[in-house]
Amino acid sequence: MKQLADRTKLSYRELLYGAAKDVRKLYEELVRKFASSYADEIVKVKQDYEARILQLKKEYEAKLKEAYQRGFEDGKRKMKELIFAKCEVRCRG
Repeated sequence: MKQLADRTKLSYRELLYGAAKDVRKLYEELVRKFASSYADEIVKVKQDYEARILQLKKEYEAKLKEAYQRGFEDGKRKMKELIFAKCEVRCRG
């Protein structure tokens, strides 16, 4: 430390103060980078979650539409059967 102080022409106090400032800057930079990467990860997880929800919603809507269509077609078929059955009764009578 004496050699470093002699080379830089700084007192021990100035040398230690400068080192403390450098350590603080390094700490702040590490915290900022960690927080930034953490925030990036949160955004990525959120985007993945939203994409999955959108996919599930589309799948659900497709299944719902298919079930509705099957029900509609089944209803039409039953109505035809009912109409033909009533027509047969009237036609025979």
